[in-house]
Amino acid sequence: MKCLKPSRRLFLPAAPEGREGKVVLVEEHPELTQGFGPNSAYLFGPGAKAAPNIPEVGGCIVVYRGFINAERVAQFGALGAIAVVAINPGENPHWGGGCPYWGSPDTDDIVHKPSAQAVAVNRHAGEKLIAAAKAGATARLFTDFREGWFKSKLPVVEVRGSVYPEQFVLLHGHYDAWDVGVGDNATGNAALLEIARVLWKHRSKLKRSIRIAWWPGHSHGRFAGSTWYADRFAMDIVQNRSRSHS
Repeated sequence: MKCLKPSRRLFLPAAPEGREGKVVLVEEHPELTQGFGPNSAYLFGPGAKAAPNIPEVGGCIVVYRGFINAERVAQFGALGAIAVVAINPGENPHWGGGCPYWGSPDTDDIVHKPSAQAVAVNRHAGEKLIAAAKAGATARLFTDFREGWFKSKLPVVEVRGSVYPEQFVLLHGHYDAWDVGVGDNATGNAALLEIARVLWKHRSKLKRSIRIAWWPGHSHGRFAGSTWYADRFAMDIVQNRSRSHS
C-alpha cells in the first residue's frame, strides 16, 4: 500500500521523501503515565509502556478516528510514532492544525514542535487505512510543508474618539480561511466592515476610539497575525485598551 501525497490538509513536519511504517489503528485516547510527554519520554527509557491502553506505536503510522489536534500529535509522537493520520467523519476533511504554539515560537515553545507527520483524511480514505491496519500492512506517507518568515498585510482601521482618543476598544477578526471560509471568517469580516462604516458615520458621538483589525495568518499561520500585533503594540494595548472584542 502506498499513501500518495495529499493535495490538501498538510501539517508539520515536512517529509517529501516519505516516511514508511506499519499502519496501526488506535481506538482509544492515549492514557499516558503521569509525567510522560514529548520532553520527558527519554527519562522512561526504551521499552517503557507509557500508555498501557494502546498498542505499540513506535516507528508506526498511527490512524485514529476524529479531528487532528496538537495534543494527539504530541502524545503519539512522544510514544515514537513517525506519523499520525486523523480520520474525519465526513466526506470533507476538516481543516485544522497539529501544532501547539501560536505565531512564531520562542525558545520555550520550539521544543514542542511536533516530531511526527500529521495529516487528516476523509472517512472514505480512512476506511481503507483501517483495513490496511487490520491486515498488518505498511505504508509510506508523503507530506509537504512550508516553514519560514512570510510578509502579510494586516489592515487596521481606527475611528478616533473626541474625549479620550488615546483610549480604544479593539474589535478584531481574521481574514484568512482554510477553505471557502464563509462561516470562518467571511461573515465576521463583513460584520466588521459594516461596524466600521456605521461608527465612522457617527464618529462625533464617540468618546473613545474604536480600533478594528483583520488578522492574517490566523488559520494557516497558527494565529501569527494577532500574535505579532500583540507583541509589536504590547505597551499601547496594556496602557490604552479599554476592551477587546472578537
